[in-house]
Amino acid sequence: MKVIVDYDRCIESGSCTRAAPEVFELRDDGFLYVLQEEPGEELRAAVEEAADLCPTAASALAADAVALAVEAVAVRWQYLEAAVRDVAAVEVRRCRGDAHTGIGGIAGTGR
Repeated sequence: MKVIVDYDRCIESGSCTRAAPEVFELRDDGFLYVLQEEPGEELRAAVEEAADLCPTAASALAADAVALAVEAVAVRWQYLEAAVRDVAAVEVRRCRGDAHTGIGGIAGTGR
């Protein structure tokens, strides 16, 4: 079993450290550290509980890591898609001539 942590999602809540202190450690610098990337099977239940308790689903076992990665890509895609829509809307207004004037045509030209 391999432990995966998405540090971009991790908010260092410490819930995983309480469930599996042999595997996760929240240090004085405020960052989460994985003490054992490949813990033994005897820690599987504790690691699974740690992953379940994570409020942002930042930690997972390798088997769950693919699902975690797919979800992360989907979220990032949504942000990218929204940004592209916003840029496209500005360009449409600019091309119509009303981006800054609020009316059709090019400001000051009468067109």
